[in-house]
Amino acid sequence: AQPVVIESDDEVEVVEDALKRESKPASRRSRRRRADKDQCVLQYPLGAAAVDAVALTVGDVDRLDPSEFLNDNIVDFFLKLETLDADLSQLLDDNLTPAVVKAQLHVFSSHFYTKLNEQRITRAADKARQAYDRVERWTRGVDVFSSRFLLVPIVEHLHWSLAVVCHPRLLVETDRDAAAGDDDETPCVLFFDSLNMHSPTSVHFNLRTWLYLEAERKGKAVDDSRRQGTAFAKAALPIVQPKVPRQANGWDCGVFLLRYAHEFLHLALDRPDHDRLKITSEAVENRFEAHSFDKWFNAKDIDRLRQHIRQQIHILVAKQEKLLQQHSQPPADAASPDAASTGSASPDAAAPDAAAPAES
Repeated sequence: AQPVVIESDDEVEVVEDALKRESKPASRRSRRRRADKDQCVLQYPLGAAAVDAVALTVGDVDRLDPSEFLNDNIVDFFLKLETLDADLSQLLDDNLTPAVVKAQLHVFSSHFYTKLNEQRITRAADKARQAYDRVERWTRGVDVFSSRFLLVPIVEHLHWSLAVVCHPRLLVETDRDAAAGDDDETPCVLFFDSLNMHSPTSVHFNLRTWLYLEAERKGKAVDDSRRQGTAFAKAALPIVQPKVPRQANGWDCGVFLLRYAHEFLHLALDRPDHDRLKITSEAVENRFEAHSFDKWFNAKDIDRLRQHIRQQIHILVAKQEKLLQQHSQPPADAASPDAASTGSASPDAAAPDAAAPAES
């Protein structure tokens, strides 16, 4: 796929250098194409000191072509961009900064749920604890019960869906005073599936089990009425499937997940410039029908989102290249002209290592 042309000539040249396919003799073309797909073009967030960076390859970017299935790197990348990048995010603005979002939201990588459900979780206590132990490190140093929302991307059987745990702080006694502002709201799991392909019962049980064992591991006090074996009780943490836009093909599920996340967070995050969506018992009981989630977006918006993500990658590739060029230039007060002319670092030495997807 040819790179999308962007506004700056310098940026166009950088992106083309990073993403273009070189023309080779037929006998070598397929090998070169495979090698090109594995070429890392972007590490995000930018900078060698970035924590939990996502490394995007040419092959990852190709997933944004029409009729292609999004992979874990693209999903993780865009969720980071939407919640961390004040310059490029369509969610953030002067009233909703990355710091404000971080205080309310924890976003899991797409590998979290896959690892949790690597072997089927059952009601047997030992199986439940084995499942929890597989992902225990994901939340070391993180108190998920201090968040209003937990975003959990789910990929199974070549299909994406999204679970949002709402108000986990209200499940544990020690945080109820701190959550006084949410006292008219209720914990729940919102589940968004553009094809109704994943089992909401399984997702619900797995998340209730993980969250209860997380509370236990972190020393949180849980009322006996809220637990059921090694899980939170269904009544304490109900699952809700609101009526939402559905896909009409077999490949747009990942883009739907990203748009669901954007629309929900735009409504639900606390911000000074408008009232946020309230997760009340009445709303849960009525599946949020009063809020018209099914009018969030249409098929053309999904096509535009693919193009938007590609454009943001192109902009970031150009920014990354400029950073690398700055770091490879010798200091202006170099000891000698000879040293200045021969001592610059090679592009390979300056380029950041390709990082594995966050929390994988």
